[in-house]
Amino acid sequence: MKCLIVDDEPLAIKIIDRFIDAVDDMEIVNTADNALEAYNILQREKIDVLFLDINMPELSGLDLLRTLKKKPIVVLTTAYRDYAVEGFELEVLDYLVKPIAMNRFMSTVERIRREYNKAELTNEDDQRSEFAFFKVNKKQVKVFFDEILWIESLKDYIRIVTKDKSLITHHNLNSVSKILPDNDFYRVHKSFIANMTKVSEMEGNMLLIGRQHIPVGRNFIKDIKERLLG
Repeated sequence: MKCLIVDDEPLAIKIIDRFIDAVDDMEIVNTADNALEAYNILQREKIDVLFLDINMPELSGLDLLRTLKKKPIVVLTTAYRDYAVEGFELEVLDYLVKPIAMNRFMSTVERIRREYNKAELTNEDDQRSEFAFFKVNKKQVKVFFDEILWIESLKDYIRIVTKDKSLITHHNLNSVSKILPDNDFYRVHKSFIANMTKVSEMEGNMLLIGRQHIPVGRNFIKDIKERLLG
């Protein structure tokens, strides 16, 4: 994730720079000490995450946000708590109060990852493709949808199971369902999405896919029976 730090205090930039350097999937592509410079950077470079100070000369961080038609993920950084409500009205993701502690910063990083992954999975044109790339152990792995047997929820992660492999990636069932073919993949349980073209049997509240039985939740069973049996 490409990051821009905007702050009129060099020490504040240095601290966030050091924090980001400790995170494998984030990198700083630029810094700015005023909002006008930041605006120009945002116009010419792709920025995924903006760490933005509020109180700056000439143009405040909040004023900068109001000028942007399309915003990256925004994290406000400030010594004052008074702007929290106004910041969230501008749809910022988080609000870090200086001095920023490393553990608080890492909590923000987890929120950034969830938001970034959700945005990656959402196709603006709502077009479906035959495959998607998923981040697995720092690598982007290509997965063809017609090879997926089922997907299992593991809290903040999901397990994608194909005939040949099992992949764990940082997504949730709601976000991944947005890119799956509607006609083939159904939510069958609060913890499972199944590829219905791979179902060979249904007995009671269990689906058989390959040699694995997948549970069907009570709230889903009527719909699943109608889809399978017509």
